[in-house]
Amino acid sequence: MFRALIAGLLLVAAAQSPAATLGANGRGQVLLFPFVIAENGWDTLIGLNLDPTGGHVVRLRFMDPRDGRPLHTFNIYSRYGENWRAAITGVEDGWALRIAEGSCTVSDAGEFGGPGAEFRLDTGVGMLEAYSITQVFADYTATPFDAPPVNSCADLAARHGPGGIWVQTPKIGMADSPVASGEMAGYFDLVNVAQGLSATLPATAIRNFKESLFHTTPSSESPHLGDALPIAVLEDGTVIEPASGEGIDALAMLLSPLGRVLGTQDRSSGGAFGASLFNDIITTRGIAASTDWIVTFPLRGYAPDLEPNAMVNGEPRLCESTGEFLEEPPYIDSRLGAYGWFYWGEGKGYGGFGGVLDPPPPVRVGAIVCNAVNSLAFGKAPGIFLADTSEFQYRKTHLGNAPVDDVSMRLGYKTSNGWRTKDGFFLPLLGFRVSTFVNGAVERFPGVDPPAYALANYMTIRPHELR
Repeated sequence: MFRALIAGLLLVAAAQSPAATLGANGRGQVLLFPFVIAENGWDTLIGLNLDPTGGHVVRLRFMDPRDGRPLHTFNIYSRYGENWRAAITGVEDGWALRIAEGSCTVSDAGEFGGPGAEFRLDTGVGMLEAYSITQVFADYTATPFDAPPVNSCADLAARHGPGGIWVQTPKIGMADSPVASGEMAGYFDLVNVAQGLSATLPATAIRNFKESLFHTTPSSESPHLGDALPIAVLEDGTVIEPASGEGIDALAMLLSPLGRVLGTQDRSSGGAFGASLFNDIITTRGIAASTDWIVTFPLRGYAPDLEPNAMVNGEPRLCESTGEFLEEPPYIDSRLGAYGWFYWGEGKGYGGFGGVLDPPPPVRVGAIVCNAVNSLAFGKAPGIFLADTSEFQYRKTHLGNAPVDDVSMRLGYKTSNGWRTKDGFFLPLLGFRVSTFVNGAVERFPGVDPPAYALANYMTIRPHELR
């Protein structure tokens, strides 16, 4: 059996027990939605495809876009034949989660409801985590959707309220889930009605997350990503078993581009490893094309407590470590801050995002990427999702000698000071490239009276490649 100790992680050739893997087509025991938005005319539609033959219980966590900590948590209770769908949308004085399908959603604040219910949110940008619970409340979930339920959503919410029987003992009345695999499938749609734009992506799915995820009250911290099995299998079949024995460290590798590198190259000497995020950028002016990159750090809220490593707008912040293994331009040690360089083709130059470090290092700095959710805007057009005044928006300030239209770029980084697990340094990230082509209304049948017009706006979306 091949074994190699790399940055404190044990790589083995075959799993000795169930191991977490990335699922295909958004199907898994745990689903990660890397970006949701309800600002600037955008809505996000969330869909969970649940078991059609029985019931399902799902824990949903809405994560802060700044530091990745949970802001809101919900328990979703489905009955026979139900799925669950909701919109994250703007309302008159803020943002809300509006239920479109699903008979019962209960929040950590004690609010509850079915289709049409609204749950207020503290922000219009964030990430989501969804967990398939391996227990159900049989008296509710076994009821066909077209028959009166044995217990109403109000009854379920009362069980979590003051004096409720689930406050201290949430396992009462619960039974093993009829979903044999313990899995669900999920997707999200980004929609801007006024601009006639929409695109869909599957959630990032984790299979074999844990043998059992037990029912808890919505205000409970568990389940969370730290509950994962302490072993993971990379895409090439390499098994990662953290020396720490902690599941969060296994997930850090599973969600890191570095995982694609470790399984195929000899890195036994340790040190900083190179990996990069790759995608294209379309900013063709003739068709009003614009490109944003969404880069999110799904484990930001689970990082060990560390001292801030950068000053941002006079505030000490902990920033992700990014950079590239090239002699020109030189990169700084990430203990001074986070930065990033984009490269396109060999010998064709480089560009960077503007940022400020205090004290300034004696080298050129590209970017400070300090949030759990980050939108990187390219070209001269306004950002697709966020205004340039948003703290989550980064604007590409220059492209050196690179062509301005239709280029492929990669964001490189060094990982020796990235995700700081107890065993090593990795940079787990998720995200996608979105490009829009906004041409306004086009006359469909010239010469016809009255004229007929159609929106000729398009939106394409593609996950980042991790190399």
